[in-house]
Amino acid sequence: MQAPAQALYIPPGEATRNLILNGRKQCGVVIGNVAFRTDEPIMLCCHIEPWIVQADIVAVRHCMLRDVTPKEYRGEGCDNPAGLLAKLRQFRPNLSPASRVTIVSWQSPRGRLVSERQAGRPA
Repeated sequence: MQAPAQALYIPPGEATRNLILNGRKQCGVVIGNVAFRTDEPIMLCCHIEPWIVQADIVAVRHCMLRDVTPKEYRGEGCDNPAGLLAKLRQFRPNLSPASRVTIVSWQSPRGRLVSERQAGRPA
């Protein structure tokens, strides 16, 4: 039996999508303990502005929000832990530094949008 597809919903916005397509955003902070598997690809997508690419998961880490590293919160476009907390509170207002999160890291994004970007066409 095939495992269900793994997906990470990316908030709408061209800036984040471009970072992913260019390979400059390679991690995401997810609220809660999520069982991402490193032996299966992940779909990075937005359900509001429809787009999708596939990537390979290279690492999964579970921690408290207060333990997110500078590299990880900067990967979410935040300058400091307080910025990350504020960003995530848009989705879960009761989030605190003691809340559990999952850090998923990926590489090798691929798909039509990545190919078009590499060919010099806008995605």
